[in-house]
Amino acid sequence: MECGTVLPQKTEDILSNLEKGYFQQYDGIMTQYMAQTGLTLSADLYPPKELYVEVRCLKSVGKIQTENGIFDLQKGQTYHMKRQDAQQLIKQHILQQCETE
Repeated sequence: MECGTVLPQKTEDILSNLEKGYFQQYDGIMTQYMAQTGLTLSADLYPPKELYVEVRCLKSVGKIQTENGIFDLQKGQTYHMKRQDAQQLIKQHILQQCETE
């Protein structure tokens, strides 16, 4: 996977509702297992090429505190933040990783 247990938008767009449901159940099981064991199985298998990612905010949520400081997330705005800070927000469909060339 490109970013933990988050499906890239291009992949999500072509899945059926049944496939999306299966993925959500699988993600729930993996999350529960990782919490119980303390293991992070959804981490990238290879080190990322970039520690920072460019993301676009899909819905306004206001100010959030990250390891890198405070971000005021407003819909439609683009931000440059640490990959690990963005991952959970991407998973929650608050942020979307911008396409890189």
